[in-house]
Amino acid sequence: KTPKTQGDPNALQYQMSSQTEEKNEVKAAVLPPYKGKKGNGAKHAQTAIIDDNIPSILLPWVKLNDALPKHYVPLTKLDVDFVLLSCLFFMLLDFGSAEVLQLMGWPSDTKETRAVAGSLTTIFHSTTLVLSLGACLWSQRHVPPSAKMNAHPKWCQKATTSLIQYCTGYMIYDSLIQFGWDRWVPGVGVVLSGGDKLFLGHHVATSFYMLSALVTEAGHVSALLLMFVGESTAPVHNCFRISRLVVSMEDFGGQVSEAVHQIVALAWAVKYFLVRTFVGPACGIYITYDLLFTKIGRANVPLVLSSFWLFLCWGVMIGSIPWILDAVTIVIAHFHGETEGLLEVR
Repeated sequence: KTPKTQGDPNALQYQMSSQTEEKNEVKAAVLPPYKGKKGNGAKHAQTAIIDDNIPSILLPWVKLNDALPKHYVPLTKLDVDFVLLSCLFFMLLDFGSAEVLQLMGWPSDTKETRAVAGSLTTIFHSTTLVLSLGACLWSQRHVPPSAKMNAHPKWCQKATTSLIQYCTGYMIYDSLIQFGWDRWVPGVGVVLSGGDKLFLGHHVATSFYMLSALVTEAGHVSALLLMFVGESTAPVHNCFRISRLVVSMEDFGGQVSEAVHQIVALAWAVKYFLVRTFVGPACGIYITYDLLFTKIGRANVPLVLSSFWLFLCWGVMIGSIPWILDAVTIVIAHFHGETEGLLEVR
């Protein structure tokens, strides 16, 4: 029998009528009573949103989760195999892209070729990730950011775990290769700019947020939402990086390259400004409210952990201000017909 929902925040929050879906019937299935720690409002039932039609774009992630071997970090359900294999995949993609670029006429063993190879790898990662995250979040759009993992059907749990591990593997690759190998100066060591340090800080914060959500088995929806917003600007951002490098090189620069660069720069500036100024903070406010000011949020995620998550969340958003200012500079320069100085922005 379905438990009474009156006064039950979890049951009320997850239940939905199947009549609201015409083609994609969604049903609410009751899970066993949640057994949490004393004093956290744990004695209640939760319901899982079960979608009979798994989005096709998520099927590979579910199958990968089933197929790959699993070795867990002691005392956790954190699988390291998927993370390490993802990291290796991106390394191979990066250096493979560099080889292809050289076959196409790009100079060998130069920072420009390495930078473009890294950007192509980032574009692949962010595009595949954002499309999959969008499908995952939309299919579970009635589940709040603080929800527990078992608030989803099994296929969604597997897809969520795979996406988080895939993104974590990319963060490790990016830190080791683009901010380690590519920044190495013989006799000096790794030389990082201020922007590089911000990116590394972002990678550390993001990885901790995602992995701790998996370990806690709650709050992962908030991580997916932030991943979606953050990575949504990465494809056009890296297209901007590539076009900037192309117009600065004697062998590839020209009027056509410059015209393309101006279009790509404006597209990045507009999108980055809108997403980072409005969409990102709106999501941050929504997540903050759910984690701190709802009973279910405080019950599912320990207050100390959720507070630290929010510190990282808002820290990353504040850290993006220099790029927001760059975006404003590009938009102003474009409408004033100015092209000088666009190569010097981050």
